[in-house]
Amino acid sequence: MEVPNIKSGILCLAIIGIGLSSCKKDSTSPSSPVNTLSTQIQKRWAVSGASFSSMEFNNSSLAIVIFGSSQQTPDSVKAYYYKASDDKTIEIKNFGKMSVSSINEDSIRFSFLPVSGASVNLSGKKSGTSVGTTSNNSLLCRTWRMDRWVEDGVTIVNFDTIGLITATFTQNGTYFVDGSIYFGDSTYVDSEPNLNWWKWSGSNPGQQLCYSHESETFDCDSSNTVLIETLTSTELNIKEHGTNFILKPYNLPGRISLARKPASIRTRLRKGSFLRK
Repeated sequence: MEVPNIKSGILCLAIIGIGLSSCKKDSTSPSSPVNTLSTQIQKRWAVSGASFSSMEFNNSSLAIVIFGSSQQTPDSVKAYYYKASDDKTIEIKNFGKMSVSSINEDSIRFSFLPVSGASVNLSGKKSGTSVGTTSNNSLLCRTWRMDRWVEDGVTIVNFDTIGLITATFTQNGTYFVDGSIYFGDSTYVDSEPNLNWWKWSGSNPGQQLCYSHESETFDCDSSNTVLIETLTSTELNIKEHGTNFILKPYNLPGRISLARKPASIRTRLRKGSFLRK
């Protein structure tokens, strides 16, 4: 199923969930985990020789594809669900199939068979920027769904009643928002995609992050830095300009679309924030 694009910045955040488990090892167990295609592919790849300029795979089973050189024009960003069907094949639903001939930390070679059309041989290079490393990386980088917005302890927007917005954060410095919220005589959620960029604040990594709607190269200042009040495996709470944006994990199994119901909502959320361009 193709995941729709976001238009008017509503941010959102997006974010990947990593579950931790432990298991007993016997004497023949390897000392380090084996790199499989499903983990090796989880990078952002700049691709040469294709109609798309980059592909980014994350642990929320999303493949984010950029068409053309621009990353912010209409229809330039699309997202698809993917899976590694074996140690050489990536199937991208409604888009195509990759047969990987070689892959390492920095480069990939593969043939790509689109849903319609002929197979083509392609290569890619690892791209993206460093967000910095903290113990919170694995908690933040997953897909989240917007739950509610709170001002002064009062819920001003409840997304169970108006629709679904998700945000997926990646360790490659992107956050992909699927869904936009519109305010007017009625408030509603529409489906449009938006690719944005993030990194930890240098002064308070793991607790504050900076963002940009325009470019992966940006500086942190008071206008684009937000506070993470809560970050656990069950909740993300981001505060900006007096508004708390509260998100919950959104997992692939059992995903559902919430009904979109226009509602009358008054809010002081300003334009040009983490959630809105």
